[in-house]
Amino acid sequence: MGCIHALQEKFPRSNRVLKLQAMRLEALKRYDSATHLYEQLIESDPTNM
Repeated sequence: MGCIHALQEKFPRSNRVLKLQAMRLEALKRYDSATHLYEQLIESDPTNM
């Protein structure tokens, strides 16, 4: 998770980075973790999907 970790360090409050992380987890079939991040995104900004 090197690139995503670097992005999180540089942009800690970025919803785009959080979405990238969720998409990566989904691709790795870690659906529960991905769903949790998607829910965080929706809570922080319901129009950002």
